[in-house]
Amino acid sequence: MFYRNVSHRLFLQAVLSAIFPLAFRATTPNAWVVVGVALALGCVGLALFAQQGNPNIRPAVIGFEAVAVAAGVIGLLGGHYVPGSIVGAYTLMAVFNGGSVVAAAPASDATPAPPAGAVATPDAPVAQPASAVAPAAAPMPMSMQAPSSAAPTARNILPGQ
Repeated sequence: MFYRNVSHRLFLQAVLSAIFPLAFRATTPNAWVVVGVALALGCVGLALFAQQGNPNIRPAVIGFEAVAVAAGVIGLLGGHYVPGSIVGAYTLMAVFNGGSVVAAAPASDATPAPPAGAVATPDAPVAQPASAVAPAAAPMPMSMQAPSSAAPTARNILPGQ
C-alpha cells in the first residue's frame, strides 16, 4: 500500500514539475525549465523504483523530496514557483508521519492446538478458545430504541395546511 501511494504522488509531482515550466516557457527562465524537467525525471525514476517494492524506498523518497522541497524554497526566494515542490512537501510529511515499508504479518488461519492428551477424531467437536466464543449481546443504545409515548411528536407548522 505504501509503495502504491508513494508512486502515485511521485507521478503527480512529475507531471506538475514538468508541465508548468514547459507551459509557461515564455516567462520562465531556462534554468528553471531545466530544474523542473530534472525534478520530473527524478520523480518518474523514483516512482518506478517504488513500484518494484524495494524496501530502500523510504530513505530514497526522503532524500529526493528534501532536494525537491529545497529547490522549491530556493525558487520562491528567487521569485519563481516550482509547483511540484508542494506535492513533494506533502509526500515528505506523509513519509515522515506514517510511511512504513515494513510488510504486515499475514493473519494466522491456523486453528489452535488441542489440549495435551486430547485425541482428535473426525466426529469429535474441537474445543474453541475463549476468544472465539461470541460475546453476549450488548444493550441497544438509546438513539436506536423505539421512541416512547412520552416523546414529543412532530406537527405541521406551515400556514394554510
